[in-house]
Amino acid sequence: MITRWNSILFMIRSVLKLSPEDFKQLIKTLPTATLKQREAIKLFRITEIEREMLTELVDLLEIFEWLTNEFQTNKVSSSRVYPTIMSVKHKLSDQNQSFNHTVQLREDLLKS
Repeated sequence: MITRWNSILFMIRSVLKLSPEDFKQLIKTLPTATLKQREAIKLFRITEIEREMLTELVDLLEIFEWLTNEFQTNKVSSSRVYPTIMSVKHKLSDQNQSFNHTVQLREDLLKS
């Protein structure tokens, strides 16, 4: 099944809203009757590194969310295309921000 990128963005934002304590509370509500269920619970955690990675991914996808919102109306003129693309390129290559986990993805997106 193909999921649209913006749906993934919404899901990631929802996960990031959960605190470690929220995750612990959710884990307590999960069924543990079978081995498969117990194994799934072990995977139902997010480390700090994973949280950082997801946060960077959200920052990256928000650029495209903005772009999508800019162009999804019928009132878009071609004169807005170039400045918007330049803005996206600038945001992708922003040297003032520190990226640890999305550097290669950003470079690949800039190339494309």
